[in-house]
Amino acid sequence: MFIGTAVAILAFDFDVFPERFGKTVNYGMSVMDIGTAMFVISMALSEYIITHRPQKSAKLNRSKQTPSYLSTFVILLGIGFVKELFAHIFKYSHSTIEYGEHWNFFITLGFLKLFTTIFPYPYSIPVGIIIGLTYQTALNLGLESWILRDDRDSWNVIDANREGICSLFGYIFVYGFTLIIIKFVAIVDGIFNPSYKSVSFWMIAGAFTYFGQLLMMEIFGEPSRRIANIPYVLAMVSMKCAVIGFLQLIQIQGVLRSNTKSETFNAKGLNLLESISGNCLLFFLIANLATGFVNSVIHTHSVQNVALQMTILIAYNFGICLFIYVWHLFNNRKLPSKGNPSLEVIIEK
Repeated sequence: MFIGTAVAILAFDFDVFPERFGKTVNYGMSVMDIGTAMFVISMALSEYIITHRPQKSAKLNRSKQTPSYLSTFVILLGIGFVKELFAHIFKYSHSTIEYGEHWNFFITLGFLKLFTTIFPYPYSIPVGIIIGLTYQTALNLGLESWILRDDRDSWNVIDANREGICSLFGYIFVYGFTLIIIKFVAIVDGIFNPSYKSVSFWMIAGAFTYFGQLLMMEIFGEPSRRIANIPYVLAMVSMKCAVIGFLQLIQIQGVLRSNTKSETFNAKGLNLLESISGNCLLFFLIANLATGFVNSVIHTHSVQNVALQMTILIAYNFGICLFIYVWHLFNNRKLPSKGNPSLEVIIEK
């Protein structure tokens, strides 16, 4: 997911990238409308894993983790503001209908991290749901038309960044609703120990949210990433449930084909995937910085040769993957390799 998102960030600036995969303006969904919500869903999954890891006590570690969470909030906000500053200095144009004039996804992630610090699990579930439902009510009462209107007051910080500020409440709803789905799957211990039952639970959850999306579309209209309404939230969660279900099924099939007599199969993860999984935020940051660098030295839309466009994209992807791989090796060079614990799968007879 992160590799695909990183490639799409730069590829969108080239003519070789199909326009239909670009971010939608007001309503509907495309490939580039998925990445942000998937990142938030992954944050919720990580939060659950951290607070429920068998060998750790969430209550014991919460007080120690709070300063770390707050520092992450400050770092994310700093990255977001620096990104906007450099975009202004180098006159890097970006669409204001995504998050506004001065807002970006790093700032959204920063405030989302602040929310999870103030309302840690499990309090983030009811608070997130209440915020989401209240936000959808406000959309129905006129907030939606205010967000989607064409004119923008650049001197009014709230109006200039209304998409980023308002969609934050939608992403908080994504976070809280995802934790509900995770608790449902956790009934069969499907987070730490994938099994056929957990695959079924993920698929059931995905189907439930998909039909919920269809129902909400009849009530609230089409999904919209720009305002992060309920139909968009349910669409993203249902998609992620299906993806996780299929991935767990692949893991289980890998166990069955390993010819191991043990019911537990500890598979060593691919080094690149482990590197990205362990440094998601850094990978996303490097991808954004690399995209800005490429756009500052090359006028991407003037590159008409398809082979040259593909060469630039391959070199870009290779460069950011190599950086994150070397970074991961450098930071874990003294640690023994024990495989990826997330790939430990238990098959139920």
